[in-house]
Amino acid sequence: MYINFMSITMNAKYLKYIFIISLSSIIFLSGCSESTNNKQNITRASIYPNPFSVKGMLILYLENENPVTITIADFYGREVKKLIDNEVFPSGNKIINIDMTFQSSGVYSCIINCSGEITIVNFSVYK
Repeated sequence: MYINFMSITMNAKYLKYIFIISLSSIIFLSGCSESTNNKQNITRASIYPNPFSVKGMLILYLENENPVTITIADFYGREVKKLIDNEVFPSGNKIINIDMTFQSSGVYSCIINCSGEITIVNFSVYK
């Protein structure tokens, strides 16, 4: 059975912790620092295909040019991979490849931090 969770977007100004609510528990992923940026930076983020076997794509649209950090966390909130580390992206569409070759089947979270605004897109990997 594969479960697709909806994408969650939060501004770190209003939240101190980012969490995912699963069917049976709440998993804390990371703490956030306060942000004074009131603009919405990420307008759309999705993973295609979902679920996927080994390789997928993160499709991201940025409203403004900003530094972006993208990490992958497992179901328990542990970071398993860092895709992008504080790289400045111009505004517009971006496609980032996700390679899950060395990860097991399960539910993962793609955590996108764009100038303090956190977007979480959940996806499934099957082998």
